[in-house]
Amino acid sequence: ITNNADQLGGIVLGKEGMTQAIALYEMHDINGPITVYAGNITLNDDLRSTASGSDILLKSSGNITHAANKNILTNNGDLILWSDSDADGGFITINAGASMSTQGGDLVLAGGLDDGSNGGVASDGIPDGFAWRKTVDNDFGGLSLGEGGIASPALISLNSGGGNIILRGTTSDASDHPGVLTQEALVIDAGSGTIDLNGTSSTGHGIELGFGSTAHNIAIRSASNLATAISIQGATTAAGKGGFFNLSTGSSLIQSEGTGAITISGTSTQHEGMVLDNLQILSASGKISLTGTGPNGGQLLRNTDIGLRSSATAIQGITPLLASSADIDLIANTLSFGTSANTMASSGVLKILPSGDAFSSSLTLGTHFDPGINLTGLEIGKDHATAANITLDKGVAIAGPISVYGGDIAINQNLNTTAGGANGDVTLTGSGSITLAASRTITTNGGDVTLISNNGLSSGGGILL
Repeated sequence: ITNNADQLGGIVLGKEGMTQAIALYEMHDINGPITVYAGNITLNDDLRSTASGSDILLKSSGNITHAANKNILTNNGDLILWSDSDADGGFITINAGASMSTQGGDLVLAGGLDDGSNGGVASDGIPDGFAWRKTVDNDFGGLSLGEGGIASPALISLNSGGGNIILRGTTSDASDHPGVLTQEALVIDAGSGTIDLNGTSSTGHGIELGFGSTAHNIAIRSASNLATAISIQGATTAAGKGGFFNLSTGSSLIQSEGTGAITISGTSTQHEGMVLDNLQILSASGKISLTGTGPNGGQLLRNTDIGLRSSATAIQGITPLLASSADIDLIANTLSFGTSANTMASSGVLKILPSGDAFSSSLTLGTHFDPGINLTGLEIGKDHATAANITLDKGVAIAGPISVYGGDIAINQNLNTTAGGANGDVTLTGSGSITLAASRTITTNGGDVTLISNNGLSSGGGILL
């Protein structure tokens, strides 16, 4: 089909239910929709649909492999790579240097049935399950955006130009790699569209960005004004594996530039829910919500900045936001900050909350916890009889009220709120004792300071100043 292919008004290769493999070795430039059905599909050259609104669909009952340095392009048409259409296993691998662009169409890399699961719509022609790897491979997952452990790979680019981006992958059986695995050089840009990234595993991490990386350089961007602009969900039931990981050195960015929220969850039944290294999670105004659940720790943040940028240096061509009014929720059974400052900065409210009624162990906010001065509120813990002990070893100076709920509460550094009147109240509520360390102060600008110990009359406790 290489001769005069650009004159074709569309092309269909194979048919539904076909089990034979199809490999595309020549560039296909078609003035209409492109559809390929097969057992396994291998794309070894560029694929372009030039007609406005025409889709590209690669649908496989097995695996789909996109060769290195090859491009897929639509002109405001949807691009769907659909593996494992019979829900029996079938991965998607996108190799280094590959790019996909839809110029306004949706971009979907997923698998399984079209049954309405995972927030999808049944029988709408879009897979609602996961690209699924069951076999052993040292460097790839269910959905692989590049090969893990490769230093300085060629950039992979997914750009929808306003269409929605859906990415789903899972691993099980003999594969112990993440459900969604990426290389260290990646950009996912939905323009005004949304991004839905979902990885699960029973044998590996749910999601790992920059798998095996030495210096990750990843950008994920949306400017959507819908309620949720970026959703990232990683979950695993495997021993020693985490829900959502972004490890090692480097500098990566997750950014919402419209009014849409960023929602990230990491869940592990046997390890840590979420571990984030050297990452900026920024939003112009939509809420940023991080929820981590795991018996070895809900969230571990290391040199991670949330709300406002720590540097103006562009990441994969995307400049980090300068201003933010986003509220920030950090929700976890246990939470810790390590390895230099983790800045939580915006003109919104920061809440550090347990997943349930109380943190599962004492919470200490120390040197590596850095709340920004423009925050308009800080709330730590929940008012509950089983609240865990809270220790503030880091000074707090913000432009709004401060509320701390705990068992025993120890304030070892100064608390200062510059907002006037009730907008600058400081309230410490403990079911046990409250202690303000020697030479430390609590200062408001006309706001009330309220210290309540032995709350609920359950365990006893005094106030020591």
